[in-house]
Amino acid sequence: MPRKPRVEFEGAVYHVMCRGDHREPIVQDDVDRAEFRHCLGGAAVAERDRRTAEELLPAALDAVGLSACDLSRLRKDDARKQAVAWLLRKHTTVRNRWLSEQLAMGHETRISQSVRAVAQAEGGELARLRQALQATLKITD
Repeated sequence: MPRKPRVEFEGAVYHVMCRGDHREPIVQDDVDRAEFRHCLGGAAVAERDRRTAEELLPAALDAVGLSACDLSRLRKDDARKQAVAWLLRKHTTVRNRWLSEQLAMGHETRISQSVRAVAQAEGGELARLRQALQATLKITD
């Protein structure tokens, strides 16, 4: 007899294994089970933060006077890109690779450098952009 159809929910994860190869258990004991659940929870947090970053990105770009079309035409170290990277990195857990791809900033190591530069800026354009993003998006430290 075929299995019942799966009830589907938006944003749900459906491919979760309940057994390993040759029907072996995928968890060995309660400690292993707790670690497995922790990993699944981490994946859910990462997915939620990625969605948050996708929603925050257009608003952040708009706050610094950019659109998604502008990103590939600008220098990789453009101050506005750096400020947006700082904002997204500060308020989500998205990976540097995702940020570098979305913002067209080249290698992912550039993100860490940019985030640090914006966070440490005490004056100049980076500090001004940081304050503008915080004020426009009503974000506090």
